[in-house]
Amino acid sequence: MTSSTELVAGFWEQLFNQRDLSAVASVVTDDLSWRGSLGTKSEGLDGFLDYAIAAQEAIPDLHIEVNELIAAGDHVFARLTLSGTHNGTLLGVTETQRKFSYEAAAVHRCRGGRIEQVWVVGDTHALYRQLTSDALLPNEVEP
Repeated sequence: MTSSTELVAGFWEQLFNQRDLSAVASVVTDDLSWRGSLGTKSEGLDGFLDYAIAAQEAIPDLHIEVNELIAAGDHVFARLTLSGTHNGTLLGVTETQRKFSYEAAAVHRCRGGRIEQVWVVGDTHALYRQLTSDALLPNEVEP
């Protein structure tokens, strides 16, 4: 049986990095609840698929690095780094073709060997700055 941390790591790798949406039904529950940093919210498998397809279209080279996983009961915390090229509208900013990289944290709730809830909170301020300004703030790094 797959551990909850392996399940969560596989979720990000398979569905986002490998873009294998055919595996989604084996990884998430039919009633998946998704909340994302970019104002996204979906309920159910179909809603999540719509979101994932839109994300792939807007950021074709999106890569999500799982930096840390911590499991507690049926919950798994993940510290993530998201990077890619701005090819679609994000945070109200139209395509710039700029590379970006920002940090996020996600809490997952698992049930029956699948993920039933994901709540992602990312540093959208850092993302917005990278999309709209040539100047870096103190402590920001080039993507």
